[in-house]
Amino acid sequence: CVQQSIPPYASAESLANPSQRSAALSDCQRRFSMSGPEWTAEQEAEWNATVEQESDEEALGKLRTWHLPKTSGYFKAPSGHKLHVRVVLPPGDATGRSARAVLLYTHGLNSHVNGRGWAGGYYPRTASEGFIVVAVDIMGHGYSEGPRAMVEDWHTVFDDLERFMEALMGVGSTAASASDSESEGNSCTSESASESESEGNFDAGISAEVLAHIRQLPIFVIGASMGGMIGMYVGLRLQKNALLQSRFRGAVLGCPALAVDLPPSFVQFLLRNIVVPLCKRHQMPPAVSSSSKSKLSDSYDLHDPKQREFAEMEIRDCAARFPGQGLGWHQGMLWGTAGAFSSLYVNIEKDMHEVKFPFLLLHDPNDKVCFYSGSEKLMNLSPSSDKTLTPLDAGGRHALPIVVQDAYVSAKAAWIRKHL
Repeated sequence: CVQQSIPPYASAESLANPSQRSAALSDCQRRFSMSGPEWTAEQEAEWNATVEQESDEEALGKLRTWHLPKTSGYFKAPSGHKLHVRVVLPPGDATGRSARAVLLYTHGLNSHVNGRGWAGGYYPRTASEGFIVVAVDIMGHGYSEGPRAMVEDWHTVFDDLERFMEALMGVGSTAASASDSESEGNSCTSESASESESEGNFDAGISAEVLAHIRQLPIFVIGASMGGMIGMYVGLRLQKNALLQSRFRGAVLGCPALAVDLPPSFVQFLLRNIVVPLCKRHQMPPAVSSSSKSKLSDSYDLHDPKQREFAEMEIRDCAARFPGQGLGWHQGMLWGTAGAFSSLYVNIEKDMHEVKFPFLLLHDPNDKVCFYSGSEKLMNLSPSSDKTLTPLDAGGRHALPIVVQDAYVSAKAAWIRKHL
């Protein structure tokens, strides 16, 4: 099959007209869906341009239907930020009584826990296996407080999530209440919960009955991509936490970001000590930002209409373009966040030597975004006696929980059940 070259579809003048721009997007989607197994760089650039050149009104209209509403769940974290919490119960079970474990979900880079694809699709699919999914927007992401897409110290994020789990399980100084809100479509009966030592610091956004059941369940951590890295570090904290270690059973890390190409040590020193203090809230130029070099086709199968919608929403969902309305970040990485990554990854191999908890790694060996070698390294360096690396074929695409969702969820659920 010979891939034909397709010239640019629309002129700048035609893209200025909303109806013509919409027609351009539909036409390029139709033509490309009938092309070969992979889009060419020119085809993807054309499709990307039709999405980026939508008017603000048009893009926001689509984005508003994609975002799920903010829940009443929150946690006032040690970082000083009020974090947004979303709880998803097994479908059709408003009490959560059918659930056999609680899963803390940690999201990926520049993402959040409120998109219909993840919170309205992947979380319920995971919960349908008999689990309660608890997802938190980390600082600066989603509905949580904090400068957008800014993380100055990843250990602050890990600390926030560790303390959140103490509050959720009723063992920390912020152990707190339930509310009469609905949890992802499952109506929860309102009852008064136990008094909190720090009233007002935490509300699970669920009924007292559901919260009481959660506090009897074993804990697992699940995360993908950057969330896989966060999951490893949260697992390290939970395995040492005297209040939670007996409840923590392990982690499932999907396509985790456990290995990066770091610049020479002297460059990292200059980055952390000179560039970051001066420019931490500025974006890195694309030439030096590896996160801006990956294409959406590296994560999704753009021939699939549902996955293509995921990708289009990632383009639209940007807090820089839509302050106060965009929940994601479709811009270059901030220098402050880059400095935090540099400080973390320089020690990650040493930290892998401390991973003693059970874990399952799910990763495509040909992943184009996060190196498979990172998963292999964790397998080699971790002293855990219960560790598994399972390759999943997603055609080299990164977003395993979306691209091969059934295989991914089935493997994860089977592993968790063995560790109950």
